[in-house]
Formats: sequence, structure tokens, C-alpha cells
Amino acid sequence: MITLRRLGLFAVIVSALIGAGIIAGRLFPRNGHFTLQASPGLKADSAAAAAWRRQQPWLFRDSSFSAYADTLLLPWFLRNGIGPRSLTKHSGYLEVFFPRGRPIHEYAFELESRCGDAKIRVLEGRELEPPGERVEYRLQAPLGRPLTLRVSLGKSALPGAARLALVIIGLDKAGEPALLRLLSLPFPLTLVLPANSDRVSGRFPDFPPGKEALAELPMEPVAYPYVKPGPDALFIHHSRAELQRLMDVRLRRCPAAKGFATTYGDRAIGNRPMMQKVLEYARARSLLFLDLTASPRSLVASVAQQVGASAFSARAQDPGPEAELESELSRRSGVAQKTGEGIWALRYTPGLSGALERLWRKHEGRFGETGLEWVPLSGLRKR
Repeated sequence: MITLRRLGLFAVIVSALIGAGIIAGRLFPRNGHFTLQASPGLKADSAAAAAWRRQQPWLFRDSSFSAYADTLLLPWFLRNGIGPRSLTKHSGYLEVFFPRGRPIHEYAFELESRCGDAKIRVLEGRELEPPGERVEYRLQAPLGRPLTLRVSLGKSALPGAARLALVIIGLDKAGEPALLRLLSLPFPLTLVLPANSDRVSGRFPDFPPGKEALAELPMEPVAYPYVKPGPDALFIHHSRAELQRLMDVRLRRCPAAKGFATTYGDRAIGNRPMMQKVLEYARARSLLFLDLTASPRSLVASVAQQVGASAFSARAQDPGPEAELESELSRRSGVAQKTGEGIWALRYTPGLSGALERLWRKHEGRFGETGLEWVPLSGLRKR
């Protein structure tokens, strides 16, 4: 008997084999038993359960389906936030549509696990064409007739299936009205506040929900001394104590900062001892670090993994005309949907706030359909 019992465990391996042309199918023999812990919020969501009973009464009254409704289907649907409109009754089978953002194999594995907990036998399981889009099961409840259930990925996507963090830099010449305009935008963003502003703390002690600040951290550039990073910059010859003192100064000037960002410190970014000290400081205070140097010698990723710090790298972009911004937004959104996350770093220019708001409102519906969620940088990898 063939089912998708092992499919969730081996999805990555199988995908690699398929890509190499080694195998063409994704079915695995049923083997063993997996017990899934029940979600604590299932029974509490009486409104959602009542909506199911009101809008799909046949599911609970028809003897062909009632043996599966309360023990398997309804708890599973509520666990995944599936509404009554996602279930369709066809001649000979039921079809339920789940949002994109999780592989079909995960939904299949979860279904089989719940079948075991509900004492429902899986008589047969198979994947339908096109691969990765639909699976179909033949189920047998202890009391009731066999049920054919098809599980498909719908057109909509899970909110937050992909995330995009918008970061605005180059605010050293932006006045208070420009900063307030950015903070009033109807979507999340991260502002890199300039290191040479001692007025930041007084002007912006708190940020509205969805908005956050990073303190700009001047660090030693390759072209030093011809290019000067600014006062109180971090240099590779500094001791750990001196680095900590200078970073403390940045945080006192910007107490709302969620972390640090550096733009011109390409020599410092490539120095492992220095980056280890900087990232250990950030990790100890639950702060993140953003590397905007675009240096090919950057050690941020490897050192962050070594010390357990939260760090990101991105290349800053000079915004062009609104049409070019829209094209870039589409490209960045597409990349985020493929990889799960993306960072869009833009240098501030007058008029940028209005252009971004117009583009966001124009494409807001599409973001919802594709599951793309705009988040501040600190929320990029939170689940």
C-alpha cells in the first residue's frame, strides 16, 4: 500500500533527486506512526467552528462525511486557518484548498499524522499532476464509508509566506518633517539614523508600531585616511573595551535603536577579530547588525553564524524615477517570494516617501494575494 507518510520528512531529498532526473515520483511506502501535538487554540475558536457548521452543514449531517468531520477535518482546517469556502464537494470526492507558502508535502504529512491520531486508516495516497500542487487520499473511518479527499494548493498564499524589509539610509540631510513623514507611512520600515546627529534621542525617543531605527555605526573604510568615516568611528586597532565604549555612545544617542548599520566600513567588515567583537556586543544585547558596504570581503555572515548574532547584508540603491522604483519593487517582491525574504535598502531623496506610499497602495492587493508581508528588519526572520 502506497501513501505519502514519509513525504514530509524527505521532501528536500526527493526534490534534489527529481531535479537530477533520478526519479519521477514522490510516493513513499507507509511506515511507522507519528503523533502530532494538538494545537491549544483549536477548541477555543468556537466562532470559526460555528461558521463551518453554518456554511457547510452537509459535512456534519451527511453520513458519508460526518464520520470524518469532527475527528479529522474540522480540527485540521481550524489548525491551519482554513475557512468554509475552501472546501468543495465534487462527485465522488471532497477537495480542500490550502494557501501557498508551505509545500503540499507538509500538508500531506500533517493529514496522515492526524489520521493516525483519529484512528482513521489511509487506504491509498497518491500525488496528482502537476507535481507539488495536489495530493489525493482514500480514507476509512472506523464507522463510516470510505472517503476520497483531495488536498490542493489554492491561488492565495499564507500571510508572511514571504517577507520584505524596507530600509531607508542617507537621512543625515533630512529634516524633522521628512523623518516624521517616513514614520507616518502606512507600512513597516527601518530607518538608519545618522551617527552625527545628537538630536535623534530627543526627537525620536519612541517609534510607532511597525517602524524601527538602526544606529549608523561608522567603521574604518579601505580608503582611509582619504575617506574619513566620521567622528567616533570604529577602527581595526581598537581594543574590545574601546569598541564597546564607542558602541555604547551610539546607543545613548539613539536609545530606540534595534541594532547597528554600517555603510562605508569595508576594511573593518573584512577584519575577523574586529567583527567578532562587534557582533558579540550585538548578540549580548539582542541587537541586529546590517552590513551595507557591499564589500566582497565581508565576513559578517560567517562571523555572525560563529557567534550566534543576528546579521544581514544588503546593497543600498539610489532611487530613480517612480517607474523605475515600481520595476525594482516588482523584482524585489519576486525574489522575496522565491527565497522567503528580501531586503530593499534605499537612499533617501526628497519625494521618496510619497512615491513609496503610492506604489504600496497600488500593489497592496497583490501583496496579500502572494503572501508578501512588509516587515521591519528585526521581523524578517521571525515566525
